[in-house]
Amino acid sequence: MGIARCRDGRVVLRRHLGRFGLRFSDAGPIHGLSAKGEELEPLNADSEAMRILERTIMRIAPTSLPILLVGESGTGKTHLAQRIHQLSSRRDRPMVKAICSGLTPKAIDMQFGGSGRRGTDELSRGGTLFLKEISELDSATQRSLLYALPETDGLPETETGGPRLISSTTVDLEQEVNAGQFRGDLYYRLRGTCLR
Repeated sequence: MGIARCRDGRVVLRRHLGRFGLRFSDAGPIHGLSAKGEELEPLNADSEAMRILERTIMRIAPTSLPILLVGESGTGKTHLAQRIHQLSSRRDRPMVKAICSGLTPKAIDMQFGGSGRRGTDELSRGGTLFLKEISELDSATQRSLLYALPETDGLPETETGGPRLISSTTVDLEQEVNAGQFRGDLYYRLRGTCLR
């Protein structure tokens, strides 16, 4: 399922990374390069949980897996999305941030290439699309977004030409799906790996 959960202060990645030969290890230095080849500062790793989170990000950033970031307001989800983008192979392409509370089906069609259109120049270059507070989409906009997203073959190493998806939310989307408040098919498309 590819869900990362916090248990006793540790982030645990299950199944999805191992399925593609990616391994999680607590050993080794934490470092990365920016688009300009400059050394990136690591996350503020004052705790073991933050060091583990940083290593997890270092391992999933180079893949094309969609990522769902779940956490309370003010916990740094936007910073994590930027960090993942900076550490990815897409770092020299744009990262586009969309605030989901203001999106409508028409805006999705115009901005993200719904209904078979190509989308904006920024997104067609294959950067990163960060969908902030994905849970705030109404059902009509969820449907439009689902059909605007590029089809993927499910392999994390494959770039589809479209943007890499990173979404954030403050609510448990799985509970929202079970309650009928969020589309299950969209949820499964967005949560290749989930960091809580």
